[in-house]
Amino acid sequence: MAELDPISSPQDPNDSAAALAALGLTLDRLAEARERAQHDVDECTALDPPGARGHIRHTRTVRYLREVLIPHGWTADDGGNIGAVVSPDDRVSIVVTSGDAATGRHGHTPRTKYPKGELTWRRVRQNQQLSLFDDGPATQPDDESVENARQTWVLLQYPAGDVVRAELSCPEGVDDSGRINKWSERILLPDLPLDTHEAWEPGPDDEGYDSVDVPVSPR
Repeated sequence: MAELDPISSPQDPNDSAAALAALGLTLDRLAEARERAQHDVDECTALDPPGARGHIRHTRTVRYLREVLIPHGWTADDGGNIGAVVSPDDRVSIVVTSGDAATGRHGHTPRTKYPKGELTWRRVRQNQQLSLFDDGPATQPDDESVENARQTWVLLQYPAGDVVRAELSCPEGVDDSGRINKWSERILLPDLPLDTHEAWEPGPDDEGYDSVDVPVSPR
C-alpha cells in the first residue's frame, strides 16, 4: 500500500493522555514498551530471515507491554493464542497487531494489515454490544461473565520510513476480507523514531507476522 500523505499533525498529547488515563494507562508506559520492542527490532540485519522485524516487533511489544503494566495490576492473557494484557478490573483487554498506512493519522481510517479470525471477530461483536449499553441505560449485558463484559482495544503499529506510527483504538467493525476497519475510539500515539542504519518501508515479507487467529469471513 502506498504511503499516505501526512495530512495533519498527531493527536494533541493532552487529549491522548486523558483518553489513556480513562483506561488506566499513560503515554509514558506505552512509549516504554514500544521503545524497548523497537530496540530489539533495530538489532535486525539483512541476514535475518524475511519477516523477522514484524515477528520481533509483535512479540516483543506484547512482552514489554506486560512487563510495564503487570506491576500496576494488569495481567497476561493468552486465551486463543492471542497475547493480551488485561486491566486490573478485568474490563479492558489490549492486543497488539500491525496496521496499514492510515495508522496514527487523522483524516484516514486504518485497518489491520492482516485478516482476523473468529476469536477476534467475537471480541469485536462484544465491543459492539458494550457500546450499545454505553449509549443506553446503565445496565449490564445479560451474560454477567467477566470475559463477556471485557472491552478489547488494539495497539496498531505501522513502520513508515524513519518512524513507527501507532494508535490504541477500540474496534467495532470488520470488512469483507476479515480486517478490522471500524473503530469507536482512536487514541493516536507519538511517532517512534527508528534507529536502523537507513530508513525502510516494509515489503511483503518484512511484516509477515501477526497474532495467531485463523482468518474467517465475518457472519
